[in-house]
Amino acid sequence: MSDRLNRTSICSVIFINIVDYGQAAVDDQIALKSRFNALINEAVKDVAQNDRIILDTGDGAAIALLGAPEEALFVALTIRDGVMQDKQQYPERFFSIRAGINLGPVRVVNDLNGMLNVLGDGINAAQRVMSFAQPNAILVSRSYFEIASRLSTEIGAMFTYYGVKTDKYVREHEIYIVQNGQAEAQVIPEEPVEVEGQVARLLAACRKRWVPATASIALLAVVWGIWVSMPPSADANEGNIAENGQKSEAQESAQAMPENKAAALEKSGAKQTKTASRPVRHKRASDQASVQQEPAGAQQSKQTQSSVQEGKSSVLCSDAQRMLKQCN
Repeated sequence: MSDRLNRTSICSVIFINIVDYGQAAVDDQIALKSRFNALINEAVKDVAQNDRIILDTGDGAAIALLGAPEEALFVALTIRDGVMQDKQQYPERFFSIRAGINLGPVRVVNDLNGMLNVLGDGINAAQRVMSFAQPNAILVSRSYFEIASRLSTEIGAMFTYYGVKTDKYVREHEIYIVQNGQAEAQVIPEEPVEVEGQVARLLAACRKRWVPATASIALLAVVWGIWVSMPPSADANEGNIAENGQKSEAQESAQAMPENKAAALEKSGAKQTKTASRPVRHKRASDQASVQQEPAGAQQSKQTQSSVQEGKSSVLCSDAQRMLKQCN
């Protein structure tokens, strides 16, 4: 292990914690932690000591395995199977765990007590993956899935795509869930996604939002169809009769309105003819008055003009007669 000190290595990290450990009493915490440590020691007994570093995290443990990647999966499954066996044998001391596995870079260092410790994104990502797990579930990151699923067909068949999760640092993690053994029924994915990629995630989100709205609209349509097909009630019939009576009265009044309008038009026409005839009569009377009131001088001038015309005609007539010797 000294040759790995202060060097960056790619290894598999298992991050496990006890569910609701902080809510238990101190005596219960001691009992839970004792049983938990026993399960871990049993699970890693076949792993070489130089290939493993175990860290106590208080409510759980972080196990860095520097050897074969599949060892991390076997260790996590062994711990979960031990927990499920305790549930059947000792129900009074049953507890649940959640586990996350990641494959990433770590650096082996010495801590304050001179003990080996691991730092780096490999262990941090394993903790984030574990935080998305349900009780007694094992989740793995995309990096670990890409390696482990290629080792054998049996191992690859144990993984199911769980979805993309975002941690508190707004970092996305593509996660797979391990289905195996007695805990399989308890670790159903919250949001199963059949197709990978951003488009599939968007479609799943749209279906999740619009399906309830579509069901509500369909229910409203069914209720509306039932209400329309129902026969009208007695109150509705009475209302329709009253409404029809009001409509007939309105129609009669509308039919009577043209006659009233015609009578009103006739009256208004008569009035207009009377008013139009009055100025004409007045004009005629005024014309007669003006004729009667002509001055005497004008009448005399008219008579003079007529006499002059008569005199001209007589003069002309006498000249003609003289030319014809018909008159002197």
